[in-house]
Amino acid sequence: MNEEQVDELLAAWEERLARVDESLLALEGDPTYQMLAGSSGTRQPLDGVTRARVSPALDALGELFEHRGRLTEVLDRAKELKKSAGFFDKQQKMNEVAALLNGPSIKMGATPMPLAKRNLLDPAANDVAVMPEHLLAAMAHAYEVARDAVMQVSRAWATLEPVMMELERDLESLRKSAEDVGDTQAVGGELAAIERDLSAYRVLVGKDPLGVETSVGTSMGPRMAGVRQRIEGLVASKNRVLAGLAGAQQALHEHARAHAAALLVPDKVRGEFGVTPIPACVGDELIAGLEDWRAKIEATARAGRWHAADVGLARWQETLTSYVAADAAVMRAYDSLVAKRVELSGRLSARRAQLQALVARGAAADPTLTQRGRDAESWLSQRPMNVARATAAVDAFEAEVVALAGRARR
Repeated sequence: MNEEQVDELLAAWEERLARVDESLLALEGDPTYQMLAGSSGTRQPLDGVTRARVSPALDALGELFEHRGRLTEVLDRAKELKKSAGFFDKQQKMNEVAALLNGPSIKMGATPMPLAKRNLLDPAANDVAVMPEHLLAAMAHAYEVARDAVMQVSRAWATLEPVMMELERDLESLRKSAEDVGDTQAVGGELAAIERDLSAYRVLVGKDPLGVETSVGTSMGPRMAGVRQRIEGLVASKNRVLAGLAGAQQALHEHARAHAAALLVPDKVRGEFGVTPIPACVGDELIAGLEDWRAKIEATARAGRWHAADVGLARWQETLTSYVAADAAVMRAYDSLVAKRVELSGRLSARRAQLQALVARGAAADPTLTQRGRDAESWLSQRPMNVARATAAVDAFEAEVVALAGRARR
C-alpha cells in the first residue's frame, strides 16, 4: 500500500470515527436516553419487559464507548507510524499502517481456555484480537440495538403520558360528579380502587413503559366507563326523585279531593239506586299512609341515597296510581248507574211518543199499554230506583211498542 492509499485510509477512518462521535453525542443528548442512563452513572430503575430490553442495550452501549477508545488508539498509532516513516523505511511503515487498520490489531483481552480443551503446556487463556472493521461493525450493531430500545421507550412514554393524564382527569371528574350527585358511597369504593390502580400504573409507566404500553387504557378505561355509567344512573335517579317529590304533594292533594268525592258515592248509590253492588273505596288509613311514606322517601333523598329513593318513589307512585284507579272505579260505577237511568228514561220517552203516533194513525193498541208506560215511568222516578225492575219495565214496554209498530206496517 503506497503513501497515497494510506492517506486515504486514514482519512476514511477519521471520517467514520467522526460520524460515530456525532451519532453517540446525538444519542447521549436524547432526553429519553438521559432519563434511562441517569446521572453520575445511576440508571433509571427499570422492571419487567423494559428492563429485559433496555438494560442489555445500555450495557452494550457502555462497551461501545470503550471500543471507540480502542479505535482511536489504533488510529493514533497508525498516524504515528506514518509520521515516523523515513526515506528508507517508508514502504515498511506504510505496510505496518495498513496492517494496523486492516488486520487484527485491537486487543480485546483474553478468553479462558476450557480445561477440557487445554493441553499440559497450553496457556490458561488466549488473547483475542479483532480487526478495526469488525469492531466497528459490532459497535454499529450495539448502537442500533441501544437506539431502537431508547426510541421504543420514548414512543411508549409519549403514548402513555397523555393516556395517564386523561385517565387522571377522568378520575377527578368522576369523583366530582359523585360528590355533586351526593351519593359517594355508591361508587366511592370503586373510585378508591381505581385511584390505587392508577397510581400503581403511574409507577409502572416510569419503570416498565414497554410492559404496560397496551394495557393501561384497556384495563382502566372500561372500569372508569362502568363507574361513569353508574354515576349517570345516579344522576338520572336524582332527577327522577326530585321531579317526583316535587309533584307528589300536589298528587296527594288531587287524590284527596277525588277520594273525598268517592267516599260520598256509596250513600248516593243507596239513596238513588238502593242496595247495588259497587267497588269499595280505598281505606282512609291507606290514604294516610301515603303521606308518611312520602316523607320517608324525602328523608332518604336528603341523605343522598338516590337509588333507594328512586326505587321507593316508583313504588309509592304505583301505589298511589292503584288508589286513584280504585276510587275512580267507584265514581265510574255511580256514573254508570246514572247513565243507565238516563238511557232508560230516554228509551221510555221515545217509545211513548212512538205509541202516541201509532194510535193517532189508527193502530189498534192494547188499552193497557199506555198504563204500562206510566208504570215504567213510575219505576224510573222512584228513589231509590230499583234498576232491575225499572229496566225490565222499560224493556217490556219497548218490546210491545215495537211489535205494534210492526203490525201497523203490515
